[in-house]
Amino acid sequence: MEKLTDGIKTLLLAGLGAAALTADKSRELLEDLVQRGELTVEQGKALNQELKHRMASAGEKAAKKAVPDTRKVDNDELTFTPEGTPSDQTEPAAESVENLLSGSLSEKLTEEELASLKALLKKGGAL
Repeated sequence: MEKLTDGIKTLLLAGLGAAALTADKSRELLEDLVQRGELTVEQGKALNQELKHRMASAGEKAAKKAVPDTRKVDNDELTFTPEGTPSDQTEPAAESVENLLSGSLSEKLTEEELASLKALLKKGGAL
């Protein structure tokens, strides 16, 4: 009978040991999972900050590229006036404008368009 009680006692103690070991391993596993979760959150925060920085940099670059055009066009008189042109910029020579009007440009324009363009150029002082 003693052997039977010793066997039951051993079996009961083994069960208790297994439960204690499971609790210890569960605690260790839980602590490990918490640490990994915290690390993941920290990495996520760092990645989020890096992405914000990159987006801000990309926005600044896009803003620099999107410099507004400083040229003004008056559609009523069909004149072109660029702002900020150098003061030493010379007006086109009348003969080069005449050559352009009598050359390839005249082939693409009708007689009326060509006469209108010449009149506008004369009015602007280019001819």
